[in-house]
Amino acid sequence: MPFNEFLEAFADEAFRSLAHLERYSHDGPQRLQAHLRRAGTLSNAVVASAELSVVTRLLSTATPMQWALVQQIHSTVDTANVQLRERSLACTRYPDAPKLKLVTALVTANVAGISIRREFYVPTAPGDPGRTEEDELMKA
Repeated sequence: MPFNEFLEAFADEAFRSLAHLERYSHDGPQRLQAHLRRAGTLSNAVVASAELSVVTRLLSTATPMQWALVQQIHSTVDTANVQLRERSLACTRYPDAPKLKLVTALVTANVAGISIRREFYVPTAPGDPGRTEEDELMKA
């Protein structure tokens, strides 16, 4: 078995209790394209991989829903380190188009001397107030 397959199977087992969470996937062009089309102003938008711009930052604050998820992850994988991250996706072809912001939870753990990691999407609740204060500080 190749080492990458071993690590994937090992992580599957170690993070089995988190299997209900949607794993982060590198499908930014497709997600941004769907986002732009739903926004209405770019109903025929096409986003190529080469046109995708992604800015990732660690979040220092969390909404109540995000914090609850972090606590849930800690309670099921007690050795886990959890970082909330925000990815802001944009397309260079449409510089004025609305960005797509995704929040993920990067979960790392050391199990039997092996470092493993998984990243999961963090859903947002309708009416979630977000982190407006932090967002405003980032603009300054």
